[in-house]
Amino acid sequence: MKKITALTVFILIMVLCLASCGKKPDAPTTAATTGASAETETAAPATGGDLVGNWKEDVFDSGFTFNADGTGTDTFWDLTFTYSIEGNEVLIIYDTDLYGASRYTYSVSGDTLSMTRIDEEETSTFNYKKADMPETTAETAESETAEGETAEQN
Repeated sequence: MKKITALTVFILIMVLCLASCGKKPDAPTTAATTGASAETETAAPATGGDLVGNWKEDVFDSGFTFNADGTGTDTFWDLTFTYSIEGNEVLIIYDTDLYGASRYTYSVSGDTLSMTRIDEEETSTFNYKKADMPETTAETAESETAEGETAEQN
């Protein structure tokens, strides 16, 4: 009888261990998980003119570029995104499924942008300064090629 009980307990422990090793389902990027309404998930072009520009964080020497057409770049992760603005909130939808969407409240005061992430259990606030960010590698290569061709022609 002890052997049967021990075998049953062993099998039960093995089943629980194997069940806990299962693949975690991918978190869907839906209105329910981001706090966004279904209409904003497509990230319509933004209207917040004060947000447009290059913003740089001092600590990591990276930041965001927000274009007037509702597109942008996250230079920390080297990712592109679309964004939309509703009041003092900005919804950033990355062009990769890896990061999905992020919602922030934001405010601009002079040359300082403050963004607080609001779609997580814990909020995180980031501060950026208005900056001229360096050109991307592709833009730099095109510029150098054009300069080289001009020099050869002279």
